[in-house]
Amino acid sequence: MDKQVLVPVATHEDQNSTNGNNCSSLQLESIDTVVPIYILVIAVLGIIFNVFVLMVFCLHKKACTVAEIYLSNLAAADLILVSCLPFWAVYAVNNFNWPFGGAMCKLVNISITMNVCCSIYFLVLVSIDRYMALVHPLSHETLRRPKFAKLSCLLVWALGLLLSVPTLIYREVENLPDINATVCYLQLPKYHCNAALPLWSWLAQVLVGCSLDTIVDICKQIFTYLAFFNSVLNPILYVIVGKNFRRKVKELFKQWSRKRTATLSLNSTRTSTLTSLSRSVKAADVSGMSTRL
Repeated sequence: MDKQVLVPVATHEDQNSTNGNNCSSLQLESIDTVVPIYILVIAVLGIIFNVFVLMVFCLHKKACTVAEIYLSNLAAADLILVSCLPFWAVYAVNNFNWPFGGAMCKLVNISITMNVCCSIYFLVLVSIDRYMALVHPLSHETLRRPKFAKLSCLLVWALGLLLSVPTLIYREVENLPDINATVCYLQLPKYHCNAALPLWSWLAQVLVGCSLDTIVDICKQIFTYLAFFNSVLNPILYVIVGKNFRRKVKELFKQWSRKRTATLSLNSTRTSTLTSLSRSVKAADVSGMSTRL
């Protein structure tokens, strides 16, 4: 089995291909400066939006509908995903030296891979539910029950865990002296493709000055980072802009304001009661002293 050394799961770049390629040096320079900031922005925004969505769904007094069950699980998957991205930001800032150990290498990548898959399939469930609600509102009522929705979410989580098993098997941490770094990489079997692309390879080297593998790596990085931004857009597009969710937010704030008002009134009542009791005790003491005199 040949070793294919890859930088963060967010980039999937072969570090062995960075030697002797001017395009790769510029690529690594852009990764060191732009990628950590971009990942941290995604992580912060994703955590804020998805935590807000989960708080509204969990703290609201009414039970969640089928669509809300799917959307809350989608928010949970996106939250776990964006919570793991800062590890890769630190990895990029640290010149791709993994400082967190082998266990965290596997755990972080399993979490990212699992929740990428779960996020996709939860969106599929949302689409199926909305299709049945609009096209077959009466004939498929059994499939639109909360119990069936919870079972479907459980199966999606199990499927995501199953699809992340290769990450658990092949992710390793190793010190590579040739690049002077301790990397968290995928030790994948190297497959050779027999289909030749001489024209595309020639155009890439002549017109761009990069190898075809490097161009593919750059494209994968761009599209992967755009895909991670999906975890920020999901709670906005599917939840926050919805009328039902905004209504729940208003009801939740009203519920909190009522509780706060009740708490303040209870505290004021207790204060007034204690004040009146203290006054009556003082009055009794004064009357007792006057009687003695």
